[in-house]
Amino acid sequence: DFTRGHMMSDAWLLDVKTHQWHLVATEGCKRPSPRTFNADGGGGGILRDQKTQREWMVIYGGLRGEGYRDNETWLLGPLESDCALWRWQEIEE
Repeated sequence: DFTRGHMMSDAWLLDVKTHQWHLVATEGCKRPSPRTFNADGGGGGILRDQKTQREWMVIYGGLRGEGYRDNETWLLGPLESDCALWRWQEIEE
């Protein structure tokens, strides 16, 4: 919540069958810095790798501090794996 001066960088998955939340992509990987107002590509923000057929959630940009917008693009997944195996991957130029 940017209005109270703090932003988050965690990612959560809701298991709709069990109604339980799971914290994902927590260990051993670089992750996006805390931000708010990022884009997920609209209706879901999913990208499919045509070679591997793996799917990734896409996160773009956001506000990292008052007046500081970034243009980083991050992928989270691969989504067909167990969520305990999901990792962040930054897309670089």
